[in-house]
Amino acid sequence: MPLPATGLSNRATPQLASYNSGVSNGDVNSRLNELEQIVRQQQGNIAALEEQLRTATTPSAEEPDQQSKTATTGTNADTAKKSVVGSDLNMIGKWTPNGGELQTKNGDFKVKLAGRVQADAAFIQQPDPTRITSIPNGAGTKDSFYFRRLRLGGYGTMWEQIDWAAEFDIANTEFNADPVAGGNNPATGLRSSAAFPAGGNVINVPAPTDVWMTFRELPYIGNIRAGNQKEMIGLEHLTTSRFLDFMERSPLQDAFNGPNNNGFTPGVTVYNITPNKRATWALGIFKNNDYENGFTYDVGNNNYSFNSRFTWTPYYDEPSEGRYMLHLGVGSAYRTFDTEPAGYTGGTNVRIRARGDIRNIPSTLPPNYVDTGNFYATSQGLLNPEVALVWGPWLIQAEYEYCHMGQASSIRGAPSLGEVHFQGGYVEVMCFLTGEHRAYNRQTASFGRVVPHNNAYIARGVGFCGPGAWQVGLRYDWLDLNSSLVNGGNVQDITLGLNWFLNPNTKLQFNYVAAWVNNAPAVAGPNNSLNGSRFVGDGVINSVGTRLAWDF
Repeated sequence: MPLPATGLSNRATPQLASYNSGVSNGDVNSRLNELEQIVRQQQGNIAALEEQLRTATTPSAEEPDQQSKTATTGTNADTAKKSVVGSDLNMIGKWTPNGGELQTKNGDFKVKLAGRVQADAAFIQQPDPTRITSIPNGAGTKDSFYFRRLRLGGYGTMWEQIDWAAEFDIANTEFNADPVAGGNNPATGLRSSAAFPAGGNVINVPAPTDVWMTFRELPYIGNIRAGNQKEMIGLEHLTTSRFLDFMERSPLQDAFNGPNNNGFTPGVTVYNITPNKRATWALGIFKNNDYENGFTYDVGNNNYSFNSRFTWTPYYDEPSEGRYMLHLGVGSAYRTFDTEPAGYTGGTNVRIRARGDIRNIPSTLPPNYVDTGNFYATSQGLLNPEVALVWGPWLIQAEYEYCHMGQASSIRGAPSLGEVHFQGGYVEVMCFLTGEHRAYNRQTASFGRVVPHNNAYIARGVGFCGPGAWQVGLRYDWLDLNSSLVNGGNVQDITLGLNWFLNPNTKLQFNYVAAWVNNAPAVAGPNNSLNGSRFVGDGVINSVGTRLAWDF
């Protein structure tokens, strides 16, 4: 069998020819050293030839059983390349900016332990009592420390084309263990106060967040995701809480995009990205539990949610990986509600409210800045255009959302409330003082993890080193829940933010919020409908918050 062509056979010939004459006149030891180097080089060439010959003549390793193989592709099965899934199940570990990962050599199996911790301290100034005449129930304006999010779970890939997630929040959903006992609960002995009587009875209840399975790279449709997931609407909503620019999303999140279900809804989404990665689309159908509970179930007739989202990046600078780019998008949702509300709800099935941009306790107990109270509707339509411009260290991002409530009335069977529609939006400007840029995930059409140019750390014997990444920002947001006979109030916020990213997994956030509310007293309808709990009056509420966050 002839040897494979290598281009190595004549490399040493000119060098050996130089030894045909004049050896006795030179330095013999020096010439011998040079000759020894040439011999070693030739030995390496011979070893390379032997390896090529061995590879060309050795049969391939034994194939795994048929259940772990994919079908051959191409028109000629003898020459088509085979992709074998599961042929190597040995996993190796590595640390990435997203945390520790284990994966097989060819990547058809991956697993990652995931967690996020957000430890918050909040300070809300007591508003001027001559301007704000009523403070909502719950935690009110008290200062606090709490875990805004405390999640643990895992993500991974199995059999190459199936992605999965199973994550749970153990700090963000509360349950009143003894609502009858109020603030005096001798069975547990937990401390309450006169201003917050339910505080001693509230416990954290674990709640599922991302719990889904995705089938990728399917013909024609691309990808299908089934399980508990985010509805496809809103750039800010679809950007994970790990990568938010401010401590809280704008009031649009509370009111429309992730109201009472922790932002996650059980359903099915079909989505894909164009070959040039310039556009994405997504369509979803969900069991509508948006205004009902924070878990992964819902029981009721007629209540579903239909979503769509389309995005386009007309400009994306490829060499800099999106350091300069423009994102455009629009999301929509049509939700139907249970038209047979339970008796204990008094004939109502929806309540729209928004908490502040600084919260002093998770879940249902922070004070509401706007609140419609409970009422009845058959449907809800949402339209959400979005835009974002990244220009070097600068980010400009904005969203507007329009909401229309179908056949709204105070309670089921009551006279119509008329044409009820709400609206809100935000505009934010961010800037990295240390030169980084806002990373954009083209697959999800949302923003991703910040990786500092130079991490901040302490070196033994040297002290503090590296600046990390520093970012400042300003956001204006507003939400109007006054429409027709619904008097939910309106709020406008100015948020100043400072973010310090010590490394890709750790950051400190500092926010100051000035919120202006202009809310008339609620007028209760039948069965106490339309009677929301919110700040009443015309004035400003100042608050300051700080967050230490880390994730893996």
